[in-house]
Parts: sequence; C-alpha cells; structure tokens
Amino acid sequence: MLKQTPHAWHSPIDGYLMSLGFKKRNVDSNLYFKVVDGDPLMVLSYVDDFRMTMAEVLIFQCKRELVSEF
Repeated sequence: MLKQTPHAWHSPIDGYLMSLGFKKRNVDSNLYFKVVDGDPLMVLSYVDDFRMTMAEVLIFQCKRELVSEF
C-alpha cells in the first residue's frame, strides 16, 4: 500500500463527515461524533473502513447519506 493512500482516503471523508455536522474528537482524529434527536452517533474511520455505533435507525440513515455521496 502506498504511504499516501490513507491520507487520500481520509481527506474527502473528513470533509464530508464534517459537512454532515460531525465533530472530530481530540483524542482520535478518526473518531467523529454528533447527536441526532438526543441519540449519540459515532463513526470511526480507519484507512478504508468504517465502524458506526448509534441507534439502528440512525445507522441506516447515515449509510444512505454516505452511499449517495461516494
């Protein structure tokens, strides 16, 4: 894998998640957080993979938004 690959992947994802209202956590720049209708929504981005934790309804909504963009 090229050294630039993680950055090339992370940069557009970072901008897109920030445009959706996510905030980066200081402890880990790959951890994004926002609250939707009182429910926490967390996305962890690692190289070319995502881990999401939130209410199931929010997972489906977030996946739809990500798929529509990329």
